[in-house]
Amino acid sequence: MSKELTDEKLKQLVDSTINEVKMLLYGWQENALNKKRASLLSYWLRDYVKYLKNEIEFNPSSLKEYSRGDIVKVNLGFNVGSEEGGLHYAIVVNNCNARHAPTINVIPLTSKKEDKKVHEDEVFLGNEIYEKLNTKYQHENSALTNKISKLEERNEYLEDKIAEFFIMINEVEKTDVSNQSKNILRDMLSDIEIEASDIKQELKNAKKALQGIERLIREIAI
Repeated sequence: MSKELTDEKLKQLVDSTINEVKMLLYGWQENALNKKRASLLSYWLRDYVKYLKNEIEFNPSSLKEYSRGDIVKVNLGFNVGSEEGGLHYAIVVNNCNARHAPTINVIPLTSKKEDKKVHEDEVFLGNEIYEKLNTKYQHENSALTNKISKLEERNEYLEDKIAEFFIMINEVEKTDVSNQSKNILRDMLSDIEIEASDIKQELKNAKKALQGIERLIREIAI
């Protein structure tokens, strides 16, 4: 099989897939089910492409050694029929799963709706897992919020100091003060600017972490 033929078949496959998704997307107004299907399909394709890219550089040794009872967040993929699919928390059933192990066995968890009875094949775990996760995330949320508040105060203080030093240096430049004194002021300004830059980066990282925690809090509440 020639390379040109292989590329052509690949192009046809990609075009066919795109057309199928478009048909679902364009028909969502007439069929609400198609809207859900199109959303799930595009979501699955986006994630699968990301996994394929990461697979090249993925190193299992970068993961922790999971133990039985650990709670992990897994993507079970696009469900077929009555299979579980999508993002779920799950309980690890392996006993001391080694880092180099290619697979890990888990039991998916799902939330229980108030108006839904527990099926005979299901096990109700109560609210303990949710409560512990929620307590943990709320604690981290509070800690990050306090940290951000302090960083913003420090950032505002440093910005005021930088403005003051610029005015001071401009005034000093007009006088006969020695160059040594001028250089001392410039060095002090440089130190403040460096600290302000570090504070801004730390503030950016903290806000990003806070967004992640807030997202987790929303997810476990669903």
